[in-house]
Amino acid sequence: MYALTSAKIPPSFNVNDTGYKNWDYSSLIENATSVIYYDDPAVDPFVDSFPLTNLLEDNQTFSMYMRLTDSALYTLGRSTITL
Repeated sequence: MYALTSAKIPPSFNVNDTGYKNWDYSSLIENATSVIYYDDPAVDPFVDSFPLTNLLEDNQTFSMYMRLTDSALYTLGRSTITL
């Protein structure tokens, strides 16, 4: 995974450009690796608080409850896991 911060954006970068772009990320500095786990919401003990959830992002510190449709991905809520 690459972190893109303002310090790493080349001076010629323009977010308002339109049209076809050939993005070259080879000069970005690798910051950290991150893995996102998705699970069946039925395995989560708090899913009843978010009844429209059909996708669960399961992390070691939190769970994110989402609804995926044909046209959008909605974030419905989040629970924090305290150890």
